[in-house]
Amino acid sequence: MLLLGACGGGNGNGVYPERTPTPAATPTPDASSPTVEPPPPADFKIAFINLQAPISSDANNVLTGETYDDRIDAIIGQLKELNPDLIAFNEASWTKEHGSSISRLAKELKMEFFYARANPWYPGQSREQSDSLVKQLGFEEGELILSRYKILRGETRALNPRTGEPGEQRVGLHVVLGVPEPVGEVDVYVTHLTGGGDRTRRAQASDFAAWIEATRGKGPTVVMAGGSDPLGESTYDLYPGLGLHEAGYKLQLGTCCRETPLGQQPPLKTRTDYLMTARWTPASVALFADQPVTRPDGTVIYASDHNGLFATFPLAGYANPAVPESRWPRVRYTPAHSFRRQGRTWHDCKTGWPSSRAARAALAKAPSASSRPKARASSSPMCRMRAARSSPRNWVRTPPTSTPT
Repeated sequence: MLLLGACGGGNGNGVYPERTPTPAATPTPDASSPTVEPPPPADFKIAFINLQAPISSDANNVLTGETYDDRIDAIIGQLKELNPDLIAFNEASWTKEHGSSISRLAKELKMEFFYARANPWYPGQSREQSDSLVKQLGFEEGELILSRYKILRGETRALNPRTGEPGEQRVGLHVVLGVPEPVGEVDVYVTHLTGGGDRTRRAQASDFAAWIEATRGKGPTVVMAGGSDPLGESTYDLYPGLGLHEAGYKLQLGTCCRETPLGQQPPLKTRTDYLMTARWTPASVALFADQPVTRPDGTVIYASDHNGLFATFPLAGYANPAVPESRWPRVRYTPAHSFRRQGRTWHDCKTGWPSSRAARAALAKAPSASSRPKARASSSPMCRMRAARSSPRNWVRTPPTSTPT
């Protein structure tokens, strides 16, 4: 895969379709016939998969490009059968040879889209300069969201640090969807962290997690974080502290990675892609695109080197969440402070308590002063992510003005 980088949104270099308004309904000729309203939806279905871009970093690997059009057809066919309400893709791309998978997917599946360019985009480049580079190279890729419900707003973020390669970085994509009541607004986040080594990916995941905490609203949160390094260290432990839990994590669903998309391949056993949610519990979780399809010439082909994840969430279930609010995680992360409970002491990870207003508020709820051990500050840059290693009940409740997480 070509390794370059940055972020953007919308229709990129002009090869993606503009959103068009839904045509107004025309009245029926027979005014006396009663209009039958369709039943309200009962669930909300989410699909997430890595598309395996057609250009590989291995010059000898030509199969990813030669099979790309057939693989996209296979993805579209399976998604039409599953009929998800929300789809997230890693490695959505445009190339001179294959055209735009972004516009192709949006058109075939008849869904709204929001796209964030990840490659190529060098530091300091303007949008126009990045567009010019895309046309020169004949390639771009990034993160893509498709939705059957209205995308109310969206934003992108270049994750820190960069991967270390010239012009290469990773991006996060965030959209807010308007979903039928009782759910309302849903915050959706997507990223793809690959390359750069374990330390870089972990720092990028920390930056991504902090961005989620700073920007999400009061409703459900859906986070889809992909990876393509099966031997690399997992970053999943950074997310439970935000109240995010992997859908079907205990099912041991393998998502990565096939050596080739052609021919029958052994089942995948490594998990590198995560579909996580907060304040919303899935009714079911399964794999998709984990079986090959047969082409007209009789050969079999997989849609990607990854398996996809598919989860169903009951819309009515959100009114009575399986996890009561009293058990939601109680820590709120910010770039400057977080608080950790050890025994009967709350520690401000940056300066030690009670140097901040939130720390003093936490201490006001603590037992008597005589029972508090001496405060200890930590300079560890990962301190604010330690919630992932302990129960939410051992963490400080957020101030009254903060949104429960």
